[in-house]
Amino acid sequence: MNIPKPFKMLPKMFGNASDEDLASLDRLTDETGSEKIKEIIDYVKTIIVKLKQKGYGECLSFDLGLVGRLDYYTGIIFGGFVKGLGHSVLLGGRYDSLTEKFGRKLAATGFGVTVDDIFDLLKDKKDESGESKPARPVRIALTKGRLETKTVEMLEKNGIDCSSLINKGRKLVFPLDNGRFEVMLVKSRDVITYVEHGVCDLGIVGSDTIAEYGSSVYELADLGFGKCRMVLAGTVKYKNDPETFFGGYSKKVIATKFVNVAKRYAASKKADVETVSIEGSVELAPILGLADGIVDIVETGDTLRENGLEIIEEIFPVSARIVANIAATKLRKKEIDGILSDVFKV
Repeated sequence: MNIPKPFKMLPKMFGNASDEDLASLDRLTDETGSEKIKEIIDYVKTIIVKLKQKGYGECLSFDLGLVGRLDYYTGIIFGGFVKGLGHSVLLGGRYDSLTEKFGRKLAATGFGVTVDDIFDLLKDKKDESGESKPARPVRIALTKGRLETKTVEMLEKNGIDCSSLINKGRKLVFPLDNGRFEVMLVKSRDVITYVEHGVCDLGIVGSDTIAEYGSSVYELADLGFGKCRMVLAGTVKYKNDPETFFGGYSKKVIATKFVNVAKRYAASKKADVETVSIEGSVELAPILGLADGIVDIVETGDTLRENGLEIIEEIFPVSARIVANIAATKLRKKEIDGILSDVFKV
């Protein structure tokens, strides 16, 4: 897909209200070559500068890759975050067209506050002595298995002692780098859950899991290992021929562990497809006649071939990624940036 350069640059337009980040924003704006983006950036910078003058500079961050979930916003959208929660407690924005739908045309800005979350946080904020709890280390949820092994190799190459992770026994939480951060070993799906809810700040997980479950996390970097492919596969007669597979008037059945991925893929083909969720060996589904094809990840394709199946089409490449909790990227940006540059060399 040929994505215009301004859209490719938007996710990089993120930072705090420091002079350094604002200067970086100017450089990225120049790279896009878009006058419209420059106009938007100048507007955002004007707001940031005015808020800094009023003493709120330490509380600000900007993110031009942020997309609102409500379609009535007509301009800037914003959120408010507090330490101890993995999601925003305040959401709002500009919606100049909304009131017109109710009979009166007005320029408007509004927001909502999740009061229950704030009260819950205040109740838990202090320990029994009445003193505020110290900040915990940055927590990283790491997928067990192959990604765990590759991550340990990468950390050791970068000078991090991972002996506690290698000789772990039954432990599940491992302080590393003299307590600078903690690693939790969890299943791939749980990486997304822990990061989304703010229990962990960062996660290391395959992009296949992100595609299936990761609706509310930031993807920060491709780690370059754990490479494989998400594919559509079926019997030999469909090899490298998705048009024939999806052709005709009959409904196709696809078996998969990745139901959301399969549904989006089928929608892109404008095909009549039923998805069947399979937790075990999906290759059995077409062999036993349950499905016409499967959507699954493959590395070499040997398992497919040994069971009389072939790749029909590659859907997308898969590799290990670092994901982040949205609130953590706002409130612990310096710590996370330090770990990414010093520990993961991102």
